[in-house]
Amino acid sequence: MPILTNTVVSELPLRGYHKGFHAYLGFCNVDHDRLLQTKNRYLSGYEQERYDTIEAVPHKQSYLRGRYISKEVLGAYFEETELTQFNIVNGIFNQPIVEYKLGHNRTGVSISHNEEYGIGVAFSEEIPMAVDIERCSLSQKEIIKSQITNDEREMAADMPWQSTIAYTVLWTVKEAISKVIKTGLTIPLDVLKVGSFKANENHIICEFENFTQYQTVSFRVKDHVCSMAMPLNAAEGDDVFEFIEQTLFNLKLQSV
Repeated sequence: MPILTNTVVSELPLRGYHKGFHAYLGFCNVDHDRLLQTKNRYLSGYEQERYDTIEAVPHKQSYLRGRYISKEVLGAYFEETELTQFNIVNGIFNQPIVEYKLGHNRTGVSISHNEEYGIGVAFSEEIPMAVDIERCSLSQKEIIKSQITNDEREMAADMPWQSTIAYTVLWTVKEAISKVIKTGLTIPLDVLKVGSFKANENHIICEFENFTQYQTVSFRVKDHVCSMAMPLNAAEGDDVFEFIEQTLFNLKLQSV
């Protein structure tokens, strides 16, 4: 059970070949005061030292939110209640690397966070996953519009959501897939080109022109878009997508 309210953590219902593996998804919108008051319950010694070196207050808040939700999903994955046992360091591409007990070195974690939300997923490395969350804004839309292809601009126009949201979807799915392939946005964005999408009222599923073995699913969370990348055949039908929708709904209920 999460140590703070306004937090939901659930196991994803993987299907097919992936059914024998595990993945836990978590969301939170815990306020900074509570994160600060309880940081000794989830930060490792290394993470505490790193936190102390961060000067900008928004970055300190975002760091705590990201570390907190990552520890919650890792705790659920390993059935570990002492969240300080996990230490998260960064790789050469700034990707999070989990340090835990010997023999548990095949587990990945992906984190995304800002001043309001934190999202994390812990997964068996056999099924690479990644998450990203971004706030929608008109200024951000114009930046994204200048960075994507004409085909993707046409795709955004065809999406059923308002254009600012649609452009944020395209950006977050690129962020998510770039985390899966462990490059981040250090490669040409054309390589991460979205090839197609399917949409309904609640979510948008995207597939890629070059990474055909992956898909993303995107949801709206108030004025944010949250996207998750996963192997194409990890989900059969809409089970996983509907499950994520319910997880987000549960978070909204807690936040009222």
